Amino acid sequence: MKLCIIDPACHIPTLKILFEESEYFAHEPDNFFSYLTTNHYTKLQNYDAEGFMYDTNWDKINSSNFDILFIVAPLLDYYDPISKELIPYTFNMRDKITKIINSNSFKLVVIFDVYDYDYDPNEINKNWKVDLYFKRNYNKKKKYNSNVVPFPFIMFLKPCVMKIALNTKILNYDKTRKNAVFWAGGLYNHIHALDGIHINRQKIHNEIKDLIHSKNLPYDKFIEHMKTYKICVDLMGVGDPNKRTFEIIANGSLMMSMCVNLEWGFDNNDEFDKDTFFTTSDEFRIKLHKLLTDETHYKKCLNTQNEIVTKYFNKNWLRGYIEKNINNLNLPINNIHSTTH
Repeated sequence: MKLCIIDPACHIPTLKILFEESEYFAHEPDNFFSYLTTNHYTKLQNYDAEGFMYDTNWDKINSSNFDILFIVAPLLDYYDPISKELIPYTFNMRDKITKIINSNSFKLVVIFDVYDYDYDPNEINKNWKVDLYFKRNYNKKKKYNSNVVPFPFIMFLKPCVMKIALNTKILNYDKTRKNAVFWAGGLYNHIHALDGIHINRQKIHNEIKDLIHSKNLPYDKFIEHMKTYKICVDLMGVGDPNKRTFEIIANGSLMMSMCVNLEWGFDNNDEFDKDTFFTTSDEFRIKLHKLLTDETHYKKCLNTQNEIVTKYFNKNWLRGYIEKNINNLNLPINNIHSTTH
């Protein structure tokens, strides 16, 4: 099976690393399509960052050349973008991809939806015939159509969070780290554009109070600063997970997170330790106190996090997870694992 990846703004270039045999297409920023709200790399910028030049000759994307089509999209932005300056760029791209899908007969079309919100993408996408969605923000408490599966290792931010995940190193307990809790990020009160729910990071931040902040450090310095703390906090974001989720885990600090309803897609109900999740400031303070004062408990939670990283934050599991869910469709295609290597 020949695999084509369309990632218009090169949001997940590491998908090309998972599927090295694929051909990866993106669109250089121009008057037709520019993803204005995050970094949209040119070919040369992507080469510097990721080590390969993406293809811009989209005329090659057809079902004579490819059997399987992977599409990366912040899907809501392709239909009703909150940032109105994205219009007409994302509409141009939506229509371009619609024409490719409708004028061809690919054996399989898969969407990697990198958008923040936890909607069912079937309810957003009305133009593309899609066999399977890999959804970044998949809420344990919501019911999705059977063709939607969780996949939080994708995001429309730089650096690529999948790359961060693949570069995660197991860092065992380090008593030289500061016995304190660190946080960094923007403060806002976001109103969910689809259902009006307030995502009030400002409020929870003000209630917690016990957080040590970074001071507008350059990114590499910020990461080094993060590594000096035993615990780092992942406050609620506009979408789950946050980039911070992966930065914390990748750098060996213990993550305390508000992503309590995020479904990761792990096997056998594997999960991070329940004592590292919180929803209120009171719950945070109770759990933080135990982590800071009970070394045995802290090590237990860190070991659980390290076990998750060892098992799931690697190329074999990530690719295998994608392949498994594709093969579960029982479509009239050959097994993707045996035909794409």
